Amino acid sequence: MKKLLIAALLLTPSVVFAASFTKDSYIATDATATSSFAGNFSVAGQAQFGLGTGILSIVNGLLSTITIQPPLSFANNILSVSAAGANGEIQFNDNDLFGTDPAFTWDIAQSILGLGLENSTVVIRSPDASSVDAPGGALTIRTGAGNSTGGGGGLKLRAGEGGAFSGAGGSVEISAGHAQGGNTNGGEFAGFGGDASGAGEGGAVQLEGGTGGQTGTGGRLFFKGGAGGSSSGNGGEASLRGGDAVTGIGNGGDVVLLGGNKAGTGIGGLIKLKNGSSVQFATLNTSLLASSDKTFQFPNLSGTFGLLEANQTWSGDNAFSKGTSATTTVMFGEPGDLSSKACFNTKNTDGNDISFYFVGTTMVVEDNVCQ
Repeated sequence: MKKLLIAALLLTPSVVFAASFTKDSYIATDATATSSFAGNFSVAGQAQFGLGTGILSIVNGLLSTITIQPPLSFANNILSVSAAGANGEIQFNDNDLFGTDPAFTWDIAQSILGLGLENSTVVIRSPDASSVDAPGGALTIRTGAGNSTGGGGGLKLRAGEGGAFSGAGGSVEISAGHAQGGNTNGGEFAGFGGDASGAGEGGAVQLEGGTGGQTGTGGRLFFKGGAGGSSSGNGGEASLRGGDAVTGIGNGGDVVLLGGNKAGTGIGGLIKLKNGSSVQFATLNTSLLASSDKTFQFPNLSGTFGLLEANQTWSGDNAFSKGTSATTTVMFGEPGDLSSKACFNTKNTDGNDISFYFVGTTMVVEDNVCQ
C-alpha cells in the first residue's frame, strides 16, 4: 500500500503543490511558509498527514493525523474529498477504496433507506455461527422510545402495491427457523402486544384480512396448526385462549367469536364449525338473541346434543311445539327395539322425587327416581 506523508509547521508564505503522487512522499517548508494545494491528486491506497509539532488547518479545524483513501484536493484551506458513485449512494469500504452500489441508497429529503434494484431480492441477515455449538446471530429491529407523554415510534411491515393494471399486491411472510437435524423443534413464532403501565390496558394484537375491491369479497384470515411429519406424526393444534388473571381477584379473558356485520338487507356473518373428517359445517345462528346475552351450560356428561324434531323450536315455558293444528311428536327410547326401555323422573306437588314408566299400556308411578 502506497502512502503520502506531508508534514506542516505553522507555515505563512504561500507554497503551491500540484502533482500526482504515486509513491511515498515527504513535503516540508520552513516555519514562515503557508502551504496550499491546487488541483487534484490521487493515491493508490492511503494518504497520511503527519504534523509533528506543527498545525495543519483544514476547514477551520485542528487535526493531528487524517487518513483518506479517494482522490482529494485543497482549495482555499478547505479539504475536498471526491465521493464514489452517484448522488445518494451510500459509501462503504470496497477493497480499501470508497465504493458504492446503486442498490444501496439514502434519500435525505424523505429519510428513505433504499435497498435493492427493480425485480430483485434483498436479504438482511445476522451472521451464521462459525464455532461449534454456537447459536446464529440475533437480529433486532426496534423503533425509538417516547419521551414523557410521547408514544413510542411505530413499526410497519408492508408489502408493495400491485401494478395499476391487475397486478396483485405483494405478500408478507414471517417464518421461524427450521430445524435441520436430530430430534429438534422448529423455532417458535410469537407476536405480542405491548405491556401496559398503571391502570392502562395491554396493547392489542390485530390480524385482519384485506378489504375487498368494489364487489369483491374481503380477504380471509387463517389460523392453522402445522402439518404432521412426512412419515408419521399428528397435526399441530390451533388454540385460541383468553388471557389469565395473575394476582388478586380478576376474571380470565373471554374468547369471543364474532361474525362480520351485515350491510343493508344482507345477513350477518355466521359462526361455523367443522372437524377434519366432516364434509359439512355445523352453523351456529345467534340472530334470535336480541334482549340480552344468554348462557348455555354444558352438563358434566358426554353425549349427543338433544335436538328437537326438524323445524321445531323452543317457545313459552320450555314447550315442545310444532305449531297450531300440528302434531308434536316426542321420542323416548328406541322405537322397534324390544330391549329399549324408558323411565321418567319428575317431582310431585310436595317437591318429592317420583318417577313413572309404562308396563304394557299401564302407567306405573313410584316414589323414587328411576332405578
